[in-house]
Amino acid sequence: MSRRPNWAELWWCELPSAGRRPVLILTRPEAVDRLPRLLVAPATTPVRGLPSEVPLDEVDGAPRACVLNLDTPELVPRSTLVEFIAPLPAYRWHDVCGALERAVNC
Repeated sequence: MSRRPNWAELWWCELPSAGRRPVLILTRPEAVDRLPRLLVAPATTPVRGLPSEVPLDEVDGAPRACVLNLDTPELVPRSTLVEFIAPLPAYRWHDVCGALERAVNC
C-alpha cells in the first residue's frame, strides 16, 4: 500500500471471505490513522433496489457499475486495503449519508 487510506475514498479490499472488491472508507478522517481496522461499505454488482444502496459507475470512479451496500458495513484490517481506486465524488456523499440513515433507521 503506497498511500494511506482516507475517508470517502474507494479502495480495493482483499478479504478471504469476500475476495477482492471495491469498498468505500467510512471511518472519519481524524480516526483513520489511529485505528487498526477501518469501517467500510462494500460494493457489489447485484443491485437489489434497496434504499440502503448507493449506485456508482465509472463516472463516480468505480471500476464498473455497482452499488455500495450500507446495510453491511464491515470493520476491515488496514492491511486488506491494497489499492486506491478513486475519491468518492462530493455529490455522492449525500447519497451515502442518506443510505446509511435508512440502513440504521435513524
